[in-house]
Amino acid sequence: MSMNQVKNISVAYRLLLGGLMLVLPLGMMSVVEKNVPGRRNAEPHRRFGIPAIPPNIILIMADDMGYSDIGCFGSEIQTPNLDRMARNGLRMTQFYNASRCCPTRASLLTGLYPHQAGVGDMVGDRGQAAYQGYLNQQCVTIAEALRPAGYRTYMAGKWHVGTTPDHWPVKRGFDRYFGLIDGASSYFNNHPYRPSQTLTTALDDQPMTPGPDYYATNAYADYALKFIDGNPKDNPFFLYLAFTAPHWPLHALPQDVVKYRGQYAGGWDQIRAARFSRMKKLGILDPTTTLSPRDSTIPAWNTLNETEKARWSDHMATYAAMIDRMDQNIGRILARLRERGDDRNTIIMFLSDNGASHETTNGNGFLPSIVERSKLPASDTASFTAYGRRGPTSAIPRFDCINTGSTKVVPPHRSSPTVHRW
Repeated sequence: MSMNQVKNISVAYRLLLGGLMLVLPLGMMSVVEKNVPGRRNAEPHRRFGIPAIPPNIILIMADDMGYSDIGCFGSEIQTPNLDRMARNGLRMTQFYNASRCCPTRASLLTGLYPHQAGVGDMVGDRGQAAYQGYLNQQCVTIAEALRPAGYRTYMAGKWHVGTTPDHWPVKRGFDRYFGLIDGASSYFNNHPYRPSQTLTTALDDQPMTPGPDYYATNAYADYALKFIDGNPKDNPFFLYLAFTAPHWPLHALPQDVVKYRGQYAGGWDQIRAARFSRMKKLGILDPTTTLSPRDSTIPAWNTLNETEKARWSDHMATYAAMIDRMDQNIGRILARLRERGDDRNTIIMFLSDNGASHETTNGNGFLPSIVERSKLPASDTASFTAYGRRGPTSAIPRFDCINTGSTKVVPPHRSSPTVHRW
């Protein structure tokens, strides 16, 4: 074996150990004990009721979701499955991310700073190794580390750390993959939104065209379930489930939107105050914390005309519906684990790649047809809308603005709402 192979294996196992220790719930730390003469320490799982086989690991990621957008972090959005995970697990309130989509994913997959992995910014190649826009060959992904340890490795959802086929998930340690290679797309099809753009949905190493009745959030969970069902019972698995929700465009299923109709008529000032109050009651914020003033560039809700209020209420309801549907699909995953008897031996982690996005879809290089579709109500499935600046900076319905109006580098944008359960 060459020295490079030895080094790579060493790095892989250090990554695996570091990743598991990061997510190990504090209540389980007592299983790590010193050897005591006369005690049978070789099988600690028997004393603590822990299965002898290595645990399954499921990492679930939301995309561009605000800090307080799930119920267990103060939201009014219905997320019963994530809330249940929080009650029975760990809720981390200062879990930092890399403030941007691709760098966070690169760090999460490799355990390195994003520049070390080759993804210091997004997927464009800037001509420097730290900014080449795809995972380099000097890093080891968690999937590549887990496979030698006997794990089957699966991924469903958004990749966004390498767009050419030689950098797709199946080339970086994943046994099976289904999802969006790129950073964003319609939730209903793969129609490009910029000139000369190609968007790729792939199954393993082959592009595929989504069929009728496709909705991305459901499809990612569908394939995640297929991968779990196909996993041999005596094999531990690692599943990386990277939803695109609630990243733009604001696309939700009508039956989910209807649940939130009228709920945001009171406006962003009211939602912001209500979330702030719940966050203090939940212990996420110190009881002495005071709410910062609304960003001075954002108007008070009561100064908007009725047309503006209706449009923004529709945006909020659609956004909430996207998160609601994501939680429903997380519930499907949890239910399948219980059916298979895997729920007691599966570590589950949930987080967001960064905070809420300030981007728009009404100009800046978008196709004319997309600009026109951005004018439609968000709840219209033909639309292609985004929040724009008012979204993250006025808590519509996100909470990234609690300290400042900045959208990329302040603590609320760097901190992900994070839930761990074993």
